[in-house]
Amino acid sequence: MTLTHKSVGPGSHIFLVDGSSFVFRAYFQSIRQDAKYNYRSDRLPTGAVRLFCTKLLQFVREGAAGVKPTHLAIIFDKSEHSFRKDLYPDYKAHRTEPPDDLIPQFPLMRAVVRAFGLTPIEQDVYEADDLIATYARLAVEAGATCRIVSSDKDLMQLIRPGVALYDT
Repeated sequence: MTLTHKSVGPGSHIFLVDGSSFVFRAYFQSIRQDAKYNYRSDRLPTGAVRLFCTKLLQFVREGAAGVKPTHLAIIFDKSEHSFRKDLYPDYKAHRTEPPDDLIPQFPLMRAVVRAFGLTPIEQDVYEADDLIATYARLAVEAGATCRIVSSDKDLMQLIRPGVALYDT
């Protein structure tokens, strides 16, 4: 199966992968495995990257829930600051910091996406959720079907005809 760079329209199957939730899911799966699989020889943590690659390859080759993508987007949160923080300063104030051994893996995830021939999508002041919602709406308006790949249950509010959620 080959992903296309053609315009989105009827017959297109768009996969919008919530890269940010995907990274955390891969990390928490990796720490349950033998530590020898989670670090390079120089002790750089890579367990989440390894599982991220495995799952991304699965989506490229097989799709999800019987659907293969014609277009695949990996969408990340870019920064801690979002427009919601301006509206409500306590937004996500109680969220804990990412684990120390996950932080050096963030740039590696984006490099992996590029190695797959894809472009990591991210934009200042917007969260991955915001971009996913926008791309899903635009895909359906163009006549395509859209599958959101995420473990974030907040994205369930985007489900409608033409938009499905695949829980990782």
